[in-house]
Amino acid sequence: MEQLYRQNIEKCSELTPQAQDPTRHWIYDCFQKKMYFRVVEVYRTQARQNWLYTFGRTRSGTKKTWTKDSLHIRRLAVDLVALNCSYVDIERIALQYGIYRPPNLVALGDLGHYQMDRAKLRGTTITPAARLKGLKRRLATTKSLETKRLIQAEIERLEERLERRTI
Repeated sequence: MEQLYRQNIEKCSELTPQAQDPTRHWIYDCFQKKMYFRVVEVYRTQARQNWLYTFGRTRSGTKKTWTKDSLHIRRLAVDLVALNCSYVDIERIALQYGIYRPPNLVALGDLGHYQMDRAKLRGTTITPAARLKGLKRRLATTKSLETKRLIQAEIERLEERLERRTI
């Protein structure tokens, strides 16, 4: 699951900078609770969005999107596939960060679409350095090997990010 976690985090780097930290925390919290999912799409070009919009309209097949003005274009949405839990379970954690599934899209069957246009961290914004310090403390007190691997992966990602800033 560590590889899936890393892939999801990497895919979400396509989001706007303001949406990335809440999304990373959300993914981390889900994986901590052993709720696994795969992020399948984040950013879309306008050309791709227009092409997807043709399905079920001018192109045969089922509708794949309901708008030409998607938040995917603005880097504020992800599509995911739940692997061992429900979309509702994933959303319960997402809501803590202002990440949500629009009810109108859920009603249309777009269950794995989550939007970050209201995303926020709980409380105040945490700097990467502060997050790193907290993760190191948590790593020292965690007993579960799987949790330790997830925390270590997040620590490595943050250290890489901080290193790139200083160069």
